[in-house]
Amino acid sequence: MKYQKCILPQGAVRTGATPVFSEKTVPDAILTRHMAPRGKLARLIVLSGKLQFCWEDTQELLDADQTHPILITPERCHHVKLIGPVQFRVEFYDHPELDRFHTDPDAARPGEAYIREPAGAK
Repeated sequence: MKYQKCILPQGAVRTGATPVFSEKTVPDAILTRHMAPRGKLARLIVLSGKLQFCWEDTQELLDADQTHPILITPERCHHVKLIGPVQFRVEFYDHPELDRFHTDPDAARPGEAYIREPAGAK
């Protein structure tokens, strides 16, 4: 098993999260090449079961389970591989250092639907 040491940077502020997905409810967009929402860190959290996470650029596979979440950096294509019954969600975070990432305007970003508007924004 290959796990990632997932540590959110100090100062990260949660801005949204997906609902809990299972192998029956996961959107197809998460199973294919995509990126995190523009300017956001993401953290993949497995609640039960396990899955694999794949970075598209290196084809590196990481295992994720209840004690091993995955930290997803901005502007890096990835997808999730289901390997059995699983429940998971993805949380999204702002951080001041994320402004340094150049964004790809054409990237699929299914997580953007789960970002909340800041208080007072219209």
